[in-house]
Amino acid sequence: MIEARREGVSSGWGWPLAVALMSAFAAAPLLLPGYHWGAQDARHSVYFLLEFDRAIRDGVLYPRWAPDFTFGYGYPFFNIYGPLSCYLGEAFHLLGLGLVDAVKAVFILGLVVGGLGAYAWLRLHVRQSAAFVGALLYVYAPYHLVDMYVRASLAEVVALAMAPFCFLGFGKLLAGPAVEGPCRRRWVAAAGASYALLILSSNVIALLFTPVLAGYCLALWFAGRNRSRRFWCQVADLGWPAFAAMLGLGLSAIFWLPALLEYRFVRMDQWIGGYYEYRNHFVSPFQLLWLRWGYGISQPGPDDGMSFQLGAAPWLLGLAGLLVGQRAGRPGRVLLLYFAGVTLVVAFLTVQASAPIWAALGLVRFAQFPWRLLVVAILSLAFLGAHALSEESGSLGALLVGVLVIIAVRPYLHAELVPTEPEMESLRGLMRFQQSADEMTGATIWVKEVPRWSPLADQIMSGIEITTKVDYVAAYSTGRLGIHSLAMGTTYEKVWFQAEDDEQRIRFLTFYYPGWRAFILDEESEAVVAEVPVEPEGELGLISVRVPRGRHILLLAFTDTPVRRAGAALTWASAAIWLGLMVAPLGRGRK
Repeated sequence: MIEARREGVSSGWGWPLAVALMSAFAAAPLLLPGYHWGAQDARHSVYFLLEFDRAIRDGVLYPRWAPDFTFGYGYPFFNIYGPLSCYLGEAFHLLGLGLVDAVKAVFILGLVVGGLGAYAWLRLHVRQSAAFVGALLYVYAPYHLVDMYVRASLAEVVALAMAPFCFLGFGKLLAGPAVEGPCRRRWVAAAGASYALLILSSNVIALLFTPVLAGYCLALWFAGRNRSRRFWCQVADLGWPAFAAMLGLGLSAIFWLPALLEYRFVRMDQWIGGYYEYRNHFVSPFQLLWLRWGYGISQPGPDDGMSFQLGAAPWLLGLAGLLVGQRAGRPGRVLLLYFAGVTLVVAFLTVQASAPIWAALGLVRFAQFPWRLLVVAILSLAFLGAHALSEESGSLGALLVGVLVIIAVRPYLHAELVPTEPEMESLRGLMRFQQSADEMTGATIWVKEVPRWSPLADQIMSGIEITTKVDYVAAYSTGRLGIHSLAMGTTYEKVWFQAEDDEQRIRFLTFYYPGWRAFILDEESEAVVAEVPVEPEGELGLISVRVPRGRHILLLAFTDTPVRRAGAALTWASAAIWLGLMVAPLGRGRK
């Protein structure tokens, strides 16, 4: 209450409400009719949700296969792509919003939640008014707006909403006596859950933030350690964040374990080669300060069509915070120096001079673009800028600085909206986009040449519903196989067949990938009689099944592999531990 009187604002919901309202203003352009279809990943976000929704409505609660990608041949997209943004979009869609409006709702939610998360985290280190300014620096960082209106990267916006909560949870575990006993166990659960949500949002962003989060924990531990305690007792304090990190990995294992071990079965040249080659996307140093804005793309050289600036307000307030914060105690100075170092390292890693480091860190190239590391600078500059307000700065001063932060980027709060036609939210729109942009045409490693069209795409463009993916031309070519499709979903197809010998094959217009299995069913009872091998065939690596002679039913289904089952089991086991951490303290409290 003393702090609240000094700042002139209620110690309750006043500042968080201000953060939420002013963060929502950043998303105001999305409230207008239309959608920024021309933004880099805008169509991707809509069509990801289209495929995700088709799987969910088909009864697949954790989708891994996108049946209509690559012109209907299918692709295991959700097996290697964080699903959280799609789950959020699907929730809005099931509540009645169209695909585009559901995507826009997730964008808006991401900004508001990210602002509140940044405020809650910064409250660990600064007073309310300063945390308010830091939260707005986070939301209105130019690269954050690039993610919204230029790149339209839904997964990154959601990941940026989760990142501050990770720092909040892990920071609480090292905050000292304030979190002991049952309270600490709950914060372990909260930190683990937030880290899991970050991984489920975007594996790339989680990879970039993890070392920074680990460094933050070490800086907190170093700054707050008590020299009167034994050293190994102090080291044991790091066990809590380590346990939380392991819990987060366990909670998200259903995603990252298959993504890590099965990504090798997709063609990675489509993800990291060609346009996505990281060597073509280094930033010129002046671009980090240049206030130019654009809605184009990144390209080799300094003439990019998009902005990579860190922003005038974050730079100036960050520098001021570094200077003003030196009057703080030892913990504050350590953290200020740490985040200043993070900012400088990130800035260096985006420029050409860091190329040898990128070459040495082989896995890091999966970030695709060096400038993607700017997501980390958003957080570090917000921390530094929050310390720019001195003790004498009251509520009015904080509100004034917050308004200036918004005014500085006001010209960037613009989305190039165009009207949405019904076809844009349909499979026809997906097919047209894949053909015109050569996007969302991923292939598995058995595909020798990525197709540019397909008979299935012809069928969709003609307005004919796809009721089977059986290649009837190949089936009837021998004259010794009769076949008829009985039912089809996003991850299965059931067909009746009559084969005159054991040499007949049924080929499906679907890319082969581990998890596809084929079962022979009895014609009358549909009981499983046997399982037959599924093999890739031809230049397109299509699924081919050799069937036995006689009249039977063939069931082709996309199932979980041992790796996917192990990931799911680890997630369920971790969920039980998480629930125990949350419930046990409550039980003790009642006792």
